[in-house]
Order: sequence, then structure tokens, then C-alpha cells
Amino acid sequence: MQLFGKRRYVVLAFAVLVVFWGSAFSVVKVGLEYSPPMIFAGLRTLMGGLAILFVAVVWGGSPHLKRDWPQL
Repeated sequence: MQLFGKRRYVVLAFAVLVVFWGSAFSVVKVGLEYSPPMIFAGLRTLMGGLAILFVAVVWGGSPHLKRDWPQL
């Protein structure tokens, strides 16, 4: 019998979320000691966007920007 049964991925995802969420405060504190707030916020947003893009490409295939985003 497995420890978590069918819920093992949910428990694993929750544990990863807790680790990332808990470590974010110390990363922000250390990061702001070495860079100005605006640059740090921009880099943090850029890294988060790249991480989400990576996960989306791995799980969902290639993005269809021409189809999904209208012409401006």
C-alpha cells in the first residue's frame, strides 16, 4: 500500500509550493541588499515568466502566438 495513494502528486505539489513560498521572503531580503528594488522586481518577474513559459511548453506543447494573440 502506498503512503499517499492517489493523492501523492497533490501532496508533493503542496510540499513544493510550501518550500518555494517560504523561501521567497529570504530571497527577497537578500536580493534587495545587492540591487535596487525596481531592478530586482523586474528580474524576479522575468524569471517567473520564463519558469511559467518553460512549464507551459513542457506540459502543453509549443505556444501559438499568432493564433492566440490578435494583431495589434
